[in-house]
Amino acid sequence: ERRRNELHALREATRALRMEMKRAADQQYFPTAAERKVQAMVLQSECDDEKAELKAMRRRDESRAYRSAEEDEEERLLGGNRALTGATVRVNPFDPFCITVGKHELQVTLVDTPGYGESTNTEESFDTICKYVEGLFSKQLLAETSASPRDADRLRNEDPLIHVCLYFIAPHRLKHIDVAFMRRLHKWVNIVPIIAKSDTMTTNEKEEFKLQVREMLAREGIEPYSFDPLTVRQMEQQDRQEYKPPWAVIGSTDAHLDAGETVYLRKYPWGNALSSEPGHSDLPALRNLVMWSGQWQELKIATRSRYEQWRVSRSLSSRASLAAVSMTSQALLGVKRRTNAVRNKSSAILSATSRATGIAPRVLVATLVALVLALSVLPCLSIVRYLTFVDATAPRQVVHLKQQLDAVVAEKATLMLSYESKALSLAQQLQKAQASEELSRARERSLAKEREVLKRELSREKQHALALEAARDKAEVAKAEAAEQAKEQCKSLARAQCKNIELDPIFSSVKNSTGWAAGRVGGWARGASGKASTAARDASFWAIAKAKNYTPTASSVAAVGKGAAAVASRLVDEVRNSAKRGDFNAQPVG
Repeated sequence: ERRRNELHALREATRALRMEMKRAADQQYFPTAAERKVQAMVLQSECDDEKAELKAMRRRDESRAYRSAEEDEEERLLGGNRALTGATVRVNPFDPFCITVGKHELQVTLVDTPGYGESTNTEESFDTICKYVEGLFSKQLLAETSASPRDADRLRNEDPLIHVCLYFIAPHRLKHIDVAFMRRLHKWVNIVPIIAKSDTMTTNEKEEFKLQVREMLAREGIEPYSFDPLTVRQMEQQDRQEYKPPWAVIGSTDAHLDAGETVYLRKYPWGNALSSEPGHSDLPALRNLVMWSGQWQELKIATRSRYEQWRVSRSLSSRASLAAVSMTSQALLGVKRRTNAVRNKSSAILSATSRATGIAPRVLVATLVALVLALSVLPCLSIVRYLTFVDATAPRQVVHLKQQLDAVVAEKATLMLSYESKALSLAQQLQKAQASEELSRARERSLAKEREVLKRELSREKQHALALEAARDKAEVAKAEAAEQAKEQCKSLARAQCKNIELDPIFSSVKNSTGWAAGRVGGWARGASGKASTAARDASFWAIAKAKNYTPTASSVAAVGKGAAAVASRLVDEVRNSAKRGDFNAQPVG
């Protein structure tokens, strides 16, 4: 009835959305009309799903109608005891919701187990929950081992496993069912024990009960999940509280305004117990550890390690036996249902036939049996022929499979050989590339060294040319000083020895001789200067051209140095020969 009401409400909502879509289209509000169309399509798909579920429920009800009277009587007799011993626990997963944790979008799915601990047969409750957890493990294993395309990272990060079990313990006492359940489940799921309604205990009672629970769990070999000690220590320093498992929490749905903020608390005649106050409840610390401090990643890693342990411990024989048992049980249930249905239908047909023909049911049954035996002769002959027939196709199939296996092995060998040859050729190419790279680096280093040597030789030749120019300037200065001294000596000698001689002709003669000597020496000096500058310029131009147009080597640098030295030596020889010829000597006249 509830499903029918939901289906009716969905149909009404779909009809209303379609009417809004039509009105928006008439008013030319096309974006609104498209939005309403999409919403109507979504609701229509939900209506179809609800309709399919209702049909399945009707089919199940019809199948129950064919149960025999013996089964109904058995259910009636066992109904009273089943209320006490039957397990009423259900595994109810809620719809997932998303929360933002830093830069991550965390999808959370809560799974509740209503009815746990209501019956005296606790083993069935344990089996229901453990089968659900193991079913999730099997689902993950099937997704990882299937041959369909899959993303390994997505399967590892978005697994459907149970990452943490928040197990609530009643205050003041730890029951044996709690210990048995945690002992059964702690190898598959990360268990975080929590003391519910901790506001019913004093501070000393709470600490003593926590110590008692820890000792009991250690004695039973139960390993609850332990959060990161460094993170817990930082939270203790921040809240100025000491946090030790199990976590004592207070829950409340009564919201109150306190200084403009909404707080959840439990009011008592002697005061208020705040669920968000670290001094009253461990709920804020537990919430921060599970959600905000990054411990959810550690929970996923720990769950993954437990899943790997389960996968390794689950041998091939156990998998085959579990599959065989499940398939056998399903087959037996199907055969039982079909047998009951056939029996009910046959009894109804037999009674109707006996009433219509007036023949006793026993006589009618005997007649039908004889007819069935007569008709079953031919099928029996065909069955015997089939059993005695030897199928010759099986050996041929085995031979064909062996040939396929040999072909696969040969193809694998050829692929391995081609892979090895390609790897060897790639290694040789890599070695050649490394050798050529080393040679190019050595060549670059040698060229850099030769370039540096050429630069030093060129700077040395430039300094030599500057020294020659300085020597020429000194020679010109010495020539001028010698001319002045010769003139002064001539004048002094003329005055001392020829007092009675007319000096004007002599001075004019001396002046002409001195001018002639000065002109001759100046011309020689200008010639020598021009030759020296031309030689230096040619040497520098030749060295620069050699440096630009040719690759500098040690032999070319030595040739440049030798050429410049030869030019300098010729210039010095010419100066010396001119001095020997007497171009610097001035003879007195008269």
